[in-house]
Amino acid sequence: MKRKIFGIGIILLVIIIGFIYFVRNNDNIDSSITIKNETSEKLKAVGILSDNKVILNKTNGDKFYIPEKLTNKINEVSIVVVSDTGSVSKSKAIYLKDIKAVSIKELKGANIELNVKTKEKSFEEIDIPELSGWKAGIEGNNVRGSFQAKTMTNYTLYILGKGGRLGASDTDNNNTEVVASWEKPKAKVDSWVVFSK
Repeated sequence: MKRKIFGIGIILLVIIIGFIYFVRNNDNIDSSITIKNETSEKLKAVGILSDNKVILNKTNGDKFYIPEKLTNKINEVSIVVVSDTGSVSKSKAIYLKDIKAVSIKELKGANIELNVKTKEKSFEEIDIPELSGWKAGIEGNNVRGSFQAKTMTNYTLYILGKGGRLGASDTDNNNTEVVASWEKPKAKVDSWVVFSK
């Protein structure tokens, strides 16, 4: 009888340790929307535009995504793209709650064609400044990102860390550098800049 209880205790302990290990080493994060680039054009950043903010994602992965933690209370958005040349394009509006994944089928100048049904709605533009001051990478055991741009629009940098946690910078503007860091994830380097009014 004592052996059975001891055996069950050992099994439970192994399960608990395995669960803790999996949660701690899982670098995934819940996303509001995943965006895939199906065009041949290289993109510097991809994100969403809403009434009062722009959230851009820069990644070394094959898909762009926006964490749920950054889209609190946002229902309708347009997809926004910044190409390698710096040109900005946007889609018509979509509902975030209805669509969890989209593909960019074609870039037509300042317009984006998506693989999902869109609606005619435009959001007040927020100027997206030059993104050359956006850097993210692995430094030792940490992932570190920085951002600065000549704009009066407020910006905040977020970086994906180990365990799917987000490191956040201060919010600033006017070419002031903001920095975020966290314990490094396994392989991905994802960062987001949020521009807000």
